[in-house]
Amino acid sequence: VSGEVMVFVVLAVVALILVNTQAVTSLTTERDGQTLELLLVTEVSAREFVFSKMGGIFFNSKEIILAPMLYLTMAWVRGGVDLESLIFSLFGFLILVVFAATLGLHQGFAYTSSRSAILNSMGTVFLLFVGTFICMILMVESRSSFALQFVSFLGFIGGGSLGLWSSLTHRISSTALAIAASILPFLTFYAVVSFLLEDTAAVFAALGFAYLFTTAAMLIPAVSAFEVALGRATLERG
Repeated sequence: VSGEVMVFVVLAVVALILVNTQAVTSLTTERDGQTLELLLVTEVSAREFVFSKMGGIFFNSKEIILAPMLYLTMAWVRGGVDLESLIFSLFGFLILVVFAATLGLHQGFAYTSSRSAILNSMGTVFLLFVGTFICMILMVESRSSFALQFVSFLGFIGGGSLGLWSSLTHRISSTALAIAASILPFLTFYAVVSFLLEDTAAVFAALGFAYLFTTAAMLIPAVSAFEVALGRATLERG
């Protein structure tokens, strides 16, 4: 893997963390200020609320999102990456951006405590994108022992799935979210391995399936139920 691609990966991970933070705080800040309650007496639909929120998140984070994309495009112009890698990487990154924003809103709806929402949302991002690389490092360091490699792999997949299930299904549970929690760690791990093998098509396929499915699993409850989208359950007092 070239140095330019690794720089893009670092920039992309930082961008995803910042987009996720922007998403979750956009909801928790309104809830803490009790301005979200005003929407309960309006005719704003769940679809309008959710997608206008996401539009605002993308607009406010546009420079953060564009930075890694422009860097990789310039690397392609200089001949540092080929056209196939450029296309798959850019579209894959955009999929992850949508996922990060949706995850932030989902956790903001699910948790009554702003601190819990932020910690769970950012913790999920760190688990999927940083934790996967740490798992890979552990496996590489123990390459002389298949048993140690297998233990590291099972620990990441099993522990990651349980952690995601607990976080994603808090208050807003569904079969789709449970399935997403079970496949995300494995397919993210597979995507990282494919990335190290420079198979960008496999990376895009794994990320596209896993993260688009999870994004849909989080969005559907939000846009299909007004109470869920506005977090009425989280606004109850006493």
